[in-house]
Amino acid sequence: MYKQQKPLSLSSSLWAGCITALVLVIASAANAQDTSTSSDATQPIIKRDAVEAPRAARAADAESRQAELDAKVAERKSAMEASRLEREEKMAARKTEMETKRAEWETKITDRKATIEQKRQEMASSTAARKAALEERVQKKIEQAGARVTEALNRAIVKIGELNARLQARADGLADRGVDTSEVNALLEETDSTLDAAKAALAGIDVNVEYAATSDDPRTDWQDTKAQFQEVRELIRTAHSLLREALAALKTAVSESNLERGVSEATRQNNTGSTSPEQE
Repeated sequence: MYKQQKPLSLSSSLWAGCITALVLVIASAANAQDTSTSSDATQPIIKRDAVEAPRAARAADAESRQAELDAKVAERKSAMEASRLEREEKMAARKTEMETKRAEWETKITDRKATIEQKRQEMASSTAARKAALEERVQKKIEQAGARVTEALNRAIVKIGELNARLQARADGLADRGVDTSEVNALLEETDSTLDAAKAALAGIDVNVEYAATSDDPRTDWQDTKAQFQEVRELIRTAHSLLREALAALKTAVSESNLERGVSEATRQNNTGSTSPEQE
């Protein structure tokens, strides 16, 4: 009969080695899990730092631009106030001067109308008629020159008036969009007043032309008419200069408005970003 075999058994030392190895494996796995958890915990902090650093830079840039804008606005307001006061002084002086000249023109025109009527009666005589025939060439030249100058000045007044109206419409449209056009409006208003003065000066000039044409000394009297034409020209030049100032002021107002909107938008975006829960 076969001998019964004894079951295999592990020695106590072998069992102890296996148990030790198992404990080491479990401890290693636990340490690895702790390291992973710690790494995951630091990731939100790193991400928050990466978001807040650019945000702080944007905030500083927005504050710098806002300070620059405030300084420019303050400087612009100061310049506008000084310009307004100077412009009002000039307008008052010009108005006084124009009223004085207008009174002189009206008095002169009234006197010359009476003189012209008297000369018309004198020309009924044959002697006056012959004299008129001899001076007819000079008289026609004066009348033609006066008509040409009057027409040219009227065209200039109409043209500047049209440009003034177009610029006013443009300024009104920009004002509806938030652009400060107060200085532009003041300049355009002064342009209108200057054009009105030019129209008034030109309105009675035909009497001076007729007076010079029928004068006993037409060349001398024509010089007086030319002086009045020159005054109208100066008024037109002033109106044109004011119109150019208004255009420049409108461009400046638009630029400042765009700058202010840009800074405000940057500030708004920065403030919105700094309180956004998605970035925290």
